[in-house]
Amino acid sequence: GRFRYEHNNNALNFGTNGSWDRMYINSSGNVGIGTTSPSSILHVTSTTANTNGMVRLQNNMDNNYETLRIESLGDYDAHIGFFADGSSNYYWGAGVDYSDSGKFKIANDNLLATNTRLTITTTGNVGIKQTSPTSLLHLGASSVSGGLGLGIQNDSRFYTINTDGGHLLFKDESAASERMRILSSGEVHITSGGDAISPTIKHSG
Repeated sequence: GRFRYEHNNNALNFGTNGSWDRMYINSSGNVGIGTTSPSSILHVTSTTANTNGMVRLQNNMDNNYETLRIESLGDYDAHIGFFADGSSNYYWGAGVDYSDSGKFKIANDNLLATNTRLTITTTGNVGIKQTSPTSLLHLGASSVSGGLGLGIQNDSRFYTINTDGGHLLFKDESAASERMRILSSGEVHITSGGDAISPTIKHSG
């Protein structure tokens, strides 16, 4: 192994096995592994495919503590971001939104409060397109326009529950048929073969 100080760049360059640039510390203190232009405190780049991953963390500790911790120091979010930088760019983020009561969020952005898709409160309520879920599972919000649906499917049938304006629809998607509709007025319409039929309601007690 060897290292050298590059005066023209004010950088430290570390080499192994006759090659330089194994690790590079630039004038700003950024550390690069696989790159001589680190843009972050630690910047790791590889062009070699590896079935073990580019970064590998192994836990052989005799305890139940985490292997990796993402920690914010202060009143800040603790989250990670995912960026697919190709011909099209795609951002996702996941983590703790400190400014929103410490909720765990998954967002279609690198900022947790932007395009939030899933929210879990500290009490365990889950929201989909809902950042303040008030029940165990809360779908949608007053700001969500258009239809909102829930699908249930196995290898033989696919059913959906959807909103349609102020109504609630139950559909058999496999048969492309609506089975029941609850109107905003409270009326219940049940269909059979495309015709509406009157429901039979029984009560005992």
